[in-house]
Amino acid sequence: MSVLLAACAASGLSAQEIAPGYLFLGSEPSARSGKSFFPIVTMDKKKIYVDEGTKIRKVSPNAPCVTRIKTKVSNRFVEVLELDFGTSSMSNLQRSSDAVADMQLAESQSEAKIALIQQGGGGGSAQDQDNQINELKQSGNDFQERMKKDLDDGNFELDELADTIYVKGEFLPKTDVPGAYCIVVVTSQRQDFTTREYIGKSQSVRAKYLGDLTKDQIYKLKVRCAVNEFNLRMAEYQLHLFSETGEQVAMSTSRALKALTDEEFRKFQESLGKSRAKKSS
Repeated sequence: MSVLLAACAASGLSAQEIAPGYLFLGSEPSARSGKSFFPIVTMDKKKIYVDEGTKIRKVSPNAPCVTRIKTKVSNRFVEVLELDFGTSSMSNLQRSSDAVADMQLAESQSEAKIALIQQGGGGGSAQDQDNQINELKQSGNDFQERMKKDLDDGNFELDELADTIYVKGEFLPKTDVPGAYCIVVVTSQRQDFTTREYIGKSQSVRAKYLGDLTKDQIYKLKVRCAVNEFNLRMAEYQLHLFSETGEQVAMSTSRALKALTDEEFRKFQESLGKSRAKKSS
């Protein structure tokens, strides 16, 4: 049974009916402004808007984010037809590129030293100079061969690491979601690469603007997030959806999803509203 069918069955609703509201475990995201993180109010194509308490500030759409689990209610619902997470490592490409640059630098430095010796800058007899040149050439050739082998063997690439997340999927909105944006979360094991020991968990979070989602029209999701380098071992991925008002949208993949009646929705909405008011006072 799908999450949508299970949620509807819990409230006695058919799959064709959408509940008046939904209760689920959602996300409370914040974005970095300066040296601190502040709650995200909304997002558009160009900026993330955060609440600093005394004013709303605009920050970069690529600003690092954090998030925490929060109980949410919403009368908006999106069925997830497909959701796939992929990864790659730009850092691996950079490490390989750096290795090639080192090879080129070493070769040019060796050629400069040889040219200096040939011009008499090395001192000693002609035989001594020939020996110096031969040693430089041999040393340079050995270095180039080692680097080429390491590149061919992929020794500059760390297979267990990634720093880019690709998310593809299809959504079927059951309600309109104007100005939608999403929060992509990856939770992974933090590792000391010297001892190879795991020393806890780390989390990388990014926000991405999507645009308007229209009721009963399939939305094709395709986003790319650059994050801090993370360990792929036991990595977990999540996506949370929000409307332009900052309200989180219930999804068929939402954790602990429960369909609510009108009365239940109003009660939970009121209860969670009071909780937020107490914390802000």
